[in-house]
Amino acid sequence: MKIKARIILAVLAVSVALLSSASPLARQRMLDEDCARWVDSVYNKLTPRQRVAQLVVPKIAPDQVQNARAAAKRFVADNHVGGLLFSKGSLTQYADIINYAQSISEVPLMITFDGEWGLSMRIPETPRFPKNMALGAITDPRLLYDYGQEVAREFKLAGVQVNFAPVLDVNSNPSNPVIGTRSFGEDPDRVARLGVAYSLGLEDGGVMAVAKHFPGHGDTSTDSHKSRTVVNHNQQQLDSVDLVPFEAFVNAGCSGIMTGHIVMPQIDSSGLPASLSSGITTDLLRKRLGFKGLVFTDALSMAGAKVEGKNNAVLALKAGADVLETLTSPVSDIDAILAAVKNGVL
Repeated sequence: MKIKARIILAVLAVSVALLSSASPLARQRMLDEDCARWVDSVYNKLTPRQRVAQLVVPKIAPDQVQNARAAAKRFVADNHVGGLLFSKGSLTQYADIINYAQSISEVPLMITFDGEWGLSMRIPETPRFPKNMALGAITDPRLLYDYGQEVAREFKLAGVQVNFAPVLDVNSNPSNPVIGTRSFGEDPDRVARLGVAYSLGLEDGGVMAVAKHFPGHGDTSTDSHKSRTVVNHNQQQLDSVDLVPFEAFVNAGCSGIMTGHIVMPQIDSSGLPASLSSGITTDLLRKRLGFKGLVFTDALSMAGAKVEGKNNAVLALKAGADVLETLTSPVSDIDAILAAVKNGVL
């Protein structure tokens, strides 16, 4: 055997031995360093526009197969987006479009999924689990952990790495038109306990959990999909109700949080929804709660995210978001973000 090959094998053997004998923290540090080196090697090869596009996750309808393939080519091959989200379709359609999109991407795509009760939320032929309100009656959090692991197993088989779940909104308003059965209930501690158990099961199974809708969409009487949504909670109400599950999620070390399109005038006087507010995304979530994971916006195409005369993708990044989901016009929004970078706005 040539000497160079022997040295490489020896180094690999030492690395494996070190990893197997090291403490969990030391092993994680080594893996983090390997990850950082890989990220740097990829990032350094990207143009500024490609780097910006990595922050963008547009939505595609896989049930319209030809249109979906054309959209994937436009978003992935031509504009180098970082991830994709899919609406309803069959397993075959999902497999087709995910495999195609990954095959034409220079950087591995982050495939996301809005699956609050599993794959069946978007893919009807898959196993259907109860909605969170029913699961909220469970007293043993271990069952929620096991549920999270099973959901992760199914997601990985489908080629999905990120789940936009769980809903950690405390359902404190019976007239809420949009949360309702999606919540684990009206008790903040129970929502926290069950939501975190599910999230840990999901992440231990290899799928990122993304808790939503920060800082809390439970006490609303309007739907942010359709209109401007206001929550008039003061800091004390926020601390004792809405933030309890999110703070538990952060303290458990979970990975993703989705900001909601909720205006909170008593917390931030800007009039901007949480997803576009630095006072909420950066000051409250990052600084006060100490969240170090990825911040996703809710869909920026929703009515609650619209700001007259301004690009909400730029506003979201300026507020502190990391990943922009379902933009109104992904390609032109990438251009607007790049322009904001060049002009010093970002």
